[in-house]
Amino acid sequence: MAIKTKDPFIWNQFRMVTNQVNWEINSAKKAYYENAFNNCFGDQRKAWKTINELTSGKSNKTVINEMEYSYGQGCMKKNLDKISTSCSI
Repeated sequence: MAIKTKDPFIWNQFRMVTNQVNWEINSAKKAYYENAFNNCFGDQRKAWKTINELTSGKSNKTVINEMEYSYGQGCMKKNLDKISTSCSI
């Protein structure tokens, strides 16, 4: 819609929502990785196993599903739904 109308207000709304979504994704990634490494504190074998699992080339969909589970089931979706309804045009 922003591309069709070229309305500055719509572009600003689009940028705000995009930035919020990216912030939510980055926050979830940070929490996921911190949790993964906090679970293996002091155990080198478990730490290397975690590193190998995280860098094994999983698809993004698998990683995102795991992040949603560890971050709180549906928590990301609820936040994204809240953002989209508050910024709807």
